[in-house]
Amino acid sequence: MILTAPAEVEQTDRDRLDYYHYWTRWLTAGDVIIASSWECADTDLILESSTFSTSMTSVWIRGGVEGTTYSVFNHILTAQGREMTVMLTMRIIQGD
Repeated sequence: MILTAPAEVEQTDRDRLDYYHYWTRWLTAGDVIIASSWECADTDLILESSTFSTSMTSVWIRGGVEGTTYSVFNHILTAQGREMTVMLTMRIIQGD
């Protein structure tokens, strides 16, 4: 799923989904992402593998507790020294 910050999404506790954030809107000409980290303070939501390129970040997410809303943060560092963070709000819903 492609995200636009701030983003709000829903998934079930059985889903394992990937989320992408494109940073081109925030990057200035010639600047690129050199580091990216994803985090959630609550360990019920599992952030699996994450990757990044020069202008995009991604993460796979699974788990969580039905009825709970989580805040997931993606922090980047750029070659020109900028640091930015976006928040993904994830609500765990009842599955079929």
